[in-house]
Amino acid sequence: MIDRTLQFSLGFINLCQIFKDTCALLKKHFNINENETRLLLVTYADKPPAIKHLSKKLSLSAALTSKVLLSLENKGLITRQLSDADKRKEKVILTDKGIRITCMIIEFIQNAVCKGIVNSLSTNREDLFVFSETVKTEIFKHKTLTTNLITN
Repeated sequence: MIDRTLQFSLGFINLCQIFKDTCALLKKHFNINENETRLLLVTYADKPPAIKHLSKKLSLSAALTSKVLLSLENKGLITRQLSDADKRKEKVILTDKGIRITCMIIEFIQNAVCKGIVNSLSTNREDLFVFSETVKTEIFKHKTLTTNLITN
């Protein structure tokens, strides 16, 4: 049996490929690129976020965020509105079409990623269990380390 650290790394590489494939499928089926997808999902979750919040949360420059917003506006998926509290700030709002597409994207991602994981691990059922257990172990180790650093 391969050691758990190597198994974890191989599982991670498989997941990266699954995510890359899923992004390509999103582009094909919805004509939405990765940054547009990320922005739609954050907007859906943080209803309605300020543009500065989106840039920070997505780690995008202000210029790239503006470009992505313009693209989504042109597709009729979002609108921008001045904040009632502070007229210097804009917030992003999903249109009805944007909400429908985002919900479809969420379901599509879930199905594509689950199918990709099942397909990539179908040759050896043990791989899924080993990867899952390794992730749990590593998260617990890092959580314990972080907790110890904070309390000291």
